Amino acid sequence: MGLITYKIQFDSDIPPFSEIEHQFDTQTGLKLWITADINLPLLLSIKDVNDALRNDSEQVRTLLQERIDFRAKYPESTFDDYEKLAGKRDDINKKLTPFVYVRSLFFNLPFYEISFKVEGNCILFEVEINQFYGVQSLLKTLITLGGTFVDEQNSVNYQKRWKKLKPWNDYKWFNRPKK
Repeated sequence: MGLITYKIQFDSDIPPFSEIEHQFDTQTGLKLWITADINLPLLLSIKDVNDALRNDSEQVRTLLQERIDFRAKYPESTFDDYEKLAGKRDDINKKLTPFVYVRSLFFNLPFYEISFKVEGNCILFEVEINQFYGVQSLLKTLITLGGTFVDEQNSVNYQKRWKKLKPWNDYKWFNRPKK
């Protein structure tokens, strides 16, 4: 399966999730959630997880910055360097193991989840090529709320494609688009 990467930029700040959720619900009639994948070294109560997230934040921030710097320094390694660089990358990841931190974030749609990252005033997400309705609806939501495609190639023909989108329950079982 192929993957498509989208990068949506906002002029000022990214709208609050409550606005994104409301707009998505208005357009589709479906709910949208955000979920997080959290690294837990032990089983903890929710209160303890929240405390650990707060307590571990500085060490985690330092190690995550080290990982970002490492990726920036070695964006594409040669085959000969791979094992040495993989070892360094694994060392950084091992240092993160004892801490409680958020590994990744997801937009949770009724059909599937979409992993995303926030960088400044941009939202980046990568989706499988066969995911249509939820992805197009999310893109339309973000553009409606003031976002723009960073890659102009992605913005071509979306208005035409989005005219066919309607709330999920307005479709009959036989004419629903791909999820």
